[in-house]
Amino acid sequence: MSQSPLSTAIIGAGITGLSAAKALTDAGHRPTLFDKSRGVGGRLATRRADGGLSFDHGAPYVTASDPGFRDTLSDLVTAGAAGVWGPTGPWRGRKPWHVGHPGMSGLARELASGVDLISEAEIARLERADDLWHLSFTDNRAPVLAERVLLTVPAPQAQRLLGDHPLASRLATVEMAPCLTLMVAFDEQLGLLFDVLKNPGPELAWIIRNASKPGRLKLPEAWVAHASAEWSARHLETDKDGIARAMLALLPGAMEVDLPEPVYLAGHRWRYACTATPLGQASLADPETGLFMGGDWCLGPNAEDGWLSGQALAKAALESL
Repeated sequence: MSQSPLSTAIIGAGITGLSAAKALTDAGHRPTLFDKSRGVGGRLATRRADGGLSFDHGAPYVTASDPGFRDTLSDLVTAGAAGVWGPTGPWRGRKPWHVGHPGMSGLARELASGVDLISEAEIARLERADDLWHLSFTDNRAPVLAERVLLTVPAPQAQRLLGDHPLASRLATVEMAPCLTLMVAFDEQLGLLFDVLKNPGPELAWIIRNASKPGRLKLPEAWVAHASAEWSARHLETDKDGIARAMLALLPGAMEVDLPEPVYLAGHRWRYACTATPLGQASLADPETGLFMGGDWCLGPNAEDGWLSGQALAKAALESL
């Protein structure tokens, strides 16, 4: 085991974990982030393929109402990690749509700069003993000790890690919905008059021309589609190739166009994609044991909700010191 414990371990390097890490770092502390993936960002994700092709297969954009989050997005634009996307189509929100450069994952990478990150580190067990948290991993690496833990994974995963900790029962009311995603590219422009369709039918929640975002390749023409929560739940255990084929068959009717043969086709499963029933408060805390929990599941389905939860987590952790 580690000879000296970490002061603060943050489990999960999605938007909530990154938000908390930035706030703690700005306050003069040095947290360590752990994430099971190779990169950071969670659903601020970009899939890359040969020839420079990319797909923002998680959150397609982010918006901000909170002044602090607006300032953060402005800083990301200044740093070249984000830009404003103005898609054409019959549906648009009122707030500016911010996207990452060169993909949505660019937002997360910039937020993670200067933060201690240990990637491909999946936590198997989280136990409290001898006034410290013991983080055990799914591989054979040595466990890590920490004085306090900020747990920012999806609520169902947090429940499993917490076991019989008193805070685990507080997560019982949280409901998270899945989302199945299609990534498809065509070697010709489709000539459509829209870049975004929202709820084009009962099976699909979004259809997005990824190629219309700033800084993306125009050809091949990349598209991303997200299935509705209901369709996703019915097909959740379908293999990824089956997801891709089934969702591709939905596109011609929803887009009202005959599609050419794709040059790229892939599916993705987001098991905990969207907060359907949030906790109703920004974070949970047990300062006596040094445990703090948060995520977009606290407040709502948007990236901003996750960011605000991370800020609340950091504040609670700082107040406990």
